[in-house]
Amino acid sequence: MHITAQLIEGRDATHIWAERFEGETEDVFDLQDQLTERIVGTLEPTIRRAEIERARRKRPDSLDAYDFFLRALPHSYANSPADTAEALRFLGEALRLDPRYACAHGYAAWGYEQRFLRGGFHPEDRAAALTHANAALSTGGDDPQALCLGAFVYATITHDYDRSINALDRALTLDSNSSLAFGLSAMVHMFNESYDRAREHAFRALRLSPLDPMNYHSYLALAWVSLFTARFEDAVKYSTLGIQVNPVFSILHASLVASYASLDRLEAARAAGRRLLEVAPGWTISAFVRMDVVRPQLMEGMASALRKAGLPE
Repeated sequence: MHITAQLIEGRDATHIWAERFEGETEDVFDLQDQLTERIVGTLEPTIRRAEIERARRKRPDSLDAYDFFLRALPHSYANSPADTAEALRFLGEALRLDPRYACAHGYAAWGYEQRFLRGGFHPEDRAAALTHANAALSTGGDDPQALCLGAFVYATITHDYDRSINALDRALTLDSNSSLAFGLSAMVHMFNESYDRAREHAFRALRLSPLDPMNYHSYLALAWVSLFTARFEDAVKYSTLGIQVNPVFSILHASLVASYASLDRLEAARAAGRRLLEVAPGWTISAFVRMDVVRPQLMEGMASALRKAGLPE
């Protein structure tokens, strides 16, 4: 059986996407599921980009909470210190207009978590991350995006994986085609050392939405699972793919350095280290270890590899 699916933008008949599916007749329902997944994976980021552009074109004096939220998203995705500050500014405006905006709380939690872990470990940033994470979890019971972001930040900050995984499972029950929920679930399962589930969810996220700007989480989960299970060639591959999605995310650059060093490819490790310090000039091994997102023995194993590459202590 051959099935061809096409996605056409109705207003001007622009061709957006096409795919051909093949299989045996008895697999028709499996083909139907594949078709649904691929369409959802294409539509979600495409529609999101269009909505962001619409919000950008609106006059500043006509912006509502949703518009501020949309304007924050590209800065949230970038996950760099300057962009995080800009994202939090827009999200603050969204929450000023709508204090119970669960998804805005989720992204604000993530922004403050980024700032805490990679911006000096200031207690006020940790407190704000937890406040917004709890707000996302308590007000976003039917919003899978708010739930998965709140759960991810809660797991990262508190290491309470049971509550976080329960919230992620609910998010996936609400939306079984959410690449964001699968990607963040992969990260939390990696933190929890449930590596088979981490890999399963990471690959599911990448299959659902291959071009999603948040896919670097899935690649990071795969890279660290590979590092922690001594599959260093895979760790190089997934770190590299993650950097291609988000070139300014310093943790992926550190992951690549550790992966090369673990293979004793020290020239490649040093080159990757130079790129890391270009992306994050003040980066140090001690600050990396202090993030404390996995067991201390695992963080120290990465730190040892990073020292082999000559990175600053």
